[in-house]
Amino acid sequence: MIYSCPFNYVGGKSKLLPVLLPLFHPYTENVFVDLFGGGFSVGLNVENKKVIYNDINADLAELIRLIKNTPFNAFESKLLQLIDRYELSKTNTQGYLRLRSDFNALRDPYVFCLLIFYSFNHQIRYNSSLQFNTPFGKNRSSYNARTQKNLRIFSDILRTKEVTFSSLTFQKVHVPDNAIVYIDPPYLITTGSYNDGNRGVSQWNEASERELYRSIDALHQRNIPFVLSNMLKKGDHTNVLLDDWKNKYRSFDVATQYKNYHRKEYQTQEIIVTNVPYKG
Repeated sequence: MIYSCPFNYVGGKSKLLPVLLPLFHPYTENVFVDLFGGGFSVGLNVENKKVIYNDINADLAELIRLIKNTPFNAFESKLLQLIDRYELSKTNTQGYLRLRSDFNALRDPYVFCLLIFYSFNHQIRYNSSLQFNTPFGKNRSSYNARTQKNLRIFSDILRTKEVTFSSLTFQKVHVPDNAIVYIDPPYLITTGSYNDGNRGVSQWNEASERELYRSIDALHQRNIPFVLSNMLKKGDHTNVLLDDWKNKYRSFDVATQYKNYHRKEYQTQEIIVTNVPYKG
């Protein structure tokens, strides 16, 4: 069974799990390092009991840490109190705006959780001052029965794992010798809320991409297994840096198709690059 991220996280990798999980399976005794953890859909589903979750977004990392360390009923009780206090619904724009304003003043992770549930397309976006600025998802977004079910499952599975949380740049994450590292960076040739410079961090660029490849090469020199997922092509655009670097290792295409929130399909070529054995 594959468990879903309750946040409908933009850039999540649930679709890739049938391909990724068999690659991780021989290394279940290793420490699983989720270098760009995001909504934690990958780290949640691996068999490894020890996980290092890292994401540069400190608000997101703190929220997932809180979910892990708080009994679900207590966590949800706090959410329901806030829903009542702000009179949140699918149509109450003013309630959402008050919630957003209070989060930007206090940085409360419970409020952050509800902002994700009620924001447009569940996007996490900030301005240059690190103020959350995603608009309201009117008539679309809410905390509902499906969200509650996914959140409960997420909470239950998290508590079966030993997770270390951090909010560092990828260069600063300590990777132990007995690790397997999953790397899902912002995609250089796409634009999304996770790589456009509006998550409170610098925009991902060619310099970032080159530095990441150097870091992965260093992992390989330490004989640490790694799995990278990345987008090689989107429409007429090709990540030429990736196209060249991937030849050092094993790589293969994965069949994925995405739609944006306008439901417009776009053709992509997503690939896996790894130094672990696989059956192609």
